[in-house]
Amino acid sequence: MKKLVYILAATMVCTTFFGCGNKADADNAATESLQPEASKQYSTNDFALYTTDENLQPVKFLCMLGLDASIIDYTDESTQYISQYLDTDTMEIEEGDKENPGKKIKKDVIRYISYSGSREAVINVRGISTTGPVPDNEKCSKEEDVINAYGIDKDNEEYIEDKIDENSYIIRLNFTDSDENGNVERIISSKGSDITSANARYSLRFSIENGYVHGIDCYMYY
Repeated sequence: MKKLVYILAATMVCTTFFGCGNKADADNAATESLQPEASKQYSTNDFALYTTDENLQPVKFLCMLGLDASIIDYTDESTQYISQYLDTDTMEIEEGDKENPGKKIKKDVIRYISYSGSREAVINVRGISTTGPVPDNEKCSKEEDVINAYGIDKDNEEYIEDKIDENSYIIRLNFTDSDENGNVERIISSKGSDITSANARYSLRFSIENGYVHGIDCYMYY
């Protein structure tokens, strides 16, 4: 399956970890296609999911880690349909009140996203698509697409967990906390190390079944 890799253009969805503006920022963020090896710069945009069209191009913003849960509103047919199969969880955070300096406000932000699967695929900004457990390999990225998109060193890096057999396992990628511009770094775990013990702020887990991606989970840790 031909895959394009997508990154959001200069205007970021979130300028800081808890500095997400609103859903319109994500809806209006432009995308551009790159070769898989062209960009290994990561940001909080890597933890968002989008709907796809018939050519597996990203179309509508769905959800993103760190986003204020109260601003998510699925108003069109495609996002309403997909939202039925999005599992999310939130956590409460405190941040400065822009209208009242010196005061704090509490809000619930998205800390977990999982796509339980349907006949429609979702995609992330690296061009990794999936229909979840639904068996439609034509709409699902291959394992090698994930390897290439994230620059995984298969020989020297630990990246597999929950391995059932050679055909069923999880690719887990860990990331640092974001800086003031919303940029994050991927944490590289050496071969043989415990990737679950990495001091990560975020992680992505790709479920691999018979060489294809049949699930994407996004996590943000306390």
